[in-house]
Amino acid sequence: MKISVLGYPWEIKVLGEAEFVKSTKRMKTEGCAAFTSISDRQIFLMEKNITKQIVIHEFTHAFYSYLCIESAELSPLQQEEVFCEMMATHGETVLKLSNKVLRRLK
Repeated sequence: MKISVLGYPWEIKVLGEAEFVKSTKRMKTEGCAAFTSISDRQIFLMEKNITKQIVIHEFTHAFYSYLCIESAELSPLQQEEVFCEMMATHGETVLKLSNKVLRRLK
């Protein structure tokens, strides 16, 4: 499924359990319920484990990636402020996109 995040094309991939486990090993994200590949603009969900909370969590990773703060030396308080500002600015959009994806997957 294709979706737009801040005007950039992203893909939601729903995988069966075996394929998901294989992908998490390859991406070094074993043990997670879902994962987001920022560099590939892809969100991976396990077919039997799709919840609203998980979809929101993964979209938050996608939105957070556009803040470009990986190389910034921010204190924990500054990081918290950046996150809170992102949620204040884009929180509604994260929820709307999450609901849209969940409707399409039903």
